[in-house]
Amino acid sequence: MEIDPDFALAYAGLGDAYVTKYMAYFDKSSAWLDEAERSCKRALNLDANLPEAHRALGRVYQFRKKYQEAETEFQKSVRLQPDYAEGHRSLAWLYLEQGKLDQAISTAEKAIAVRPLDKETYLLLGLAYQDQKQISKALGMFDKALDIAPDYFRAYYQKGQIFQRRGDYHTAIENYRKAIEFGSEPNLYMDSGWAYLVEEQIDPALEAFKKSIELGLFDYRAYYFLGLAYQKKGEMWMAAASYDSAVLLCRKQIREDPQDPLLYTTLSLALTGLKKYPEAGEAALKAYNLDPENGLILYDLARVYALQNQTGRALEILKKALENPLSSTGCEALRDIHFEKLRDIPDFQALCQADKA
Repeated sequence: MEIDPDFALAYAGLGDAYVTKYMAYFDKSSAWLDEAERSCKRALNLDANLPEAHRALGRVYQFRKKYQEAETEFQKSVRLQPDYAEGHRSLAWLYLEQGKLDQAISTAEKAIAVRPLDKETYLLLGLAYQDQKQISKALGMFDKALDIAPDYFRAYYQKGQIFQRRGDYHTAIENYRKAIEFGSEPNLYMDSGWAYLVEEQIDPALEAFKKSIELGLFDYRAYYFLGLAYQKKGEMWMAAASYDSAVLLCRKQIREDPQDPLLYTTLSLALTGLKKYPEAGEAALKAYNLDPENGLILYDLARVYALQNQTGRALEILKKALENPLSSTGCEALRDIHFEKLRDIPDFQALCQADKA
């Protein structure tokens, strides 16, 4: 841009880079989206018919949850250039995020028609089929992505997620290991750590949770699971120290974002680990009031009540959780160490088996 300050495509590229910087865990500051929007609008002032600028601006709107505006910009990008694969793919991601699965699939197929070797679009298709519970199709899409790019760690990670949801933690770990061989992100280490913990491979679990903390996303939650791993190993002082770290980080994050229910469920779990049941109960209630229909939150709350030996409440919340697609599955719940004391209870077995059907 120093050579040509009116080069619209360069501003569009800069806007896209700012969005990626925001998206890819580097820095979730809204300032990056502000910079991205300014760059995109500068590009469009220079060339209102530039597909790349409309797509980049659409991504800004998407991350700001302005879905209608995002869709409008993505539609403009592919209307201006019908063979613009990135435009079709971005529109498909938007539909997927909104749960519009049929539209996500049909739009992703347009991207594939334009660019048959686009690994990210096959990943997207796999996620859409997974959400539709067409698991064989989902695995097929992830395998196609890996045929194109054998080092595509996200495809291995998503395959691991499918096997984990089936309760097959051994195969999940195999895929997580392959993913770690080719890539690195905190969620991958968090999930692989949990799989190791369920399989009672405590030392690999500890290492995975420590790596997740080192990478820095959701470190408050990784500290909780680190405490759980130390507790399973019998190192109670280290467990308590990890739970304390989780509590401190949760409270710090809550001051910055008091409307995030995951912070409160993680706080409740960590306080439960420290046997501070009244405080844990307050945090659990706050989480429930913030998002009473979120399966992920409900599943965490069932864990809290199970650990506190409130069996009836745990089963009540778990039943509601398992009815929600965001929740862990019945297969996972059967092996979840939070529910160890419930495993011989017929109502718990019935709930989990019903979700497997």
